[in-house]
Amino acid sequence: MKKSKQQLLIINIALCSVLVFGATNCLFAQNEATKATSNFSIIIESNNDAIKLTCKKGCSWKELSLNLAVHESQEIDQSGMVSGEKAISAARRKYNEALAKEDSSRATFSFTIKRIETGLSLEGLAGTAWQNLSFSCTESKCNKEIDQKGMKRPN
Repeated sequence: MKKSKQQLLIINIALCSVLVFGATNCLFAQNEATKATSNFSIIIESNNDAIKLTCKKGCSWKELSLNLAVHESQEIDQSGMVSGEKAISAARRKYNEALAKEDSSRATFSFTIKRIETGLSLEGLAGTAWQNLSFSCTESKCNKEIDQKGMKRPN
């Protein structure tokens, strides 16, 4: 069956419309994911006894020191160490999100850091593009840098 030029034109317009609208939706989805993350950078140093966090940007703190036993975790956010029950942590995250809406330059992030047998494990709770990060520390001391996107490569 032979198709007319008009039918081919309509089919081409329909296909182009689907492609354009599909690409636009993907771009908007990526833009929303970018907005949901905060801009921060933290160096994590771990040795046999202690964990030291040094914030390079996006925090109201400069350094934090932790002593975590294996399978023990600590929640960290832009203001420092979060203590208390999970309900308190959730309320603090909501408060931080409200502050961030008022001041778009304010970083709001939250993650837990946990010592595991082979190294450290992190769980992103808010303001991170990552959900879980982990790395092994086979040496007596190891250094890693993280940001809102994940683990950074050493320079």
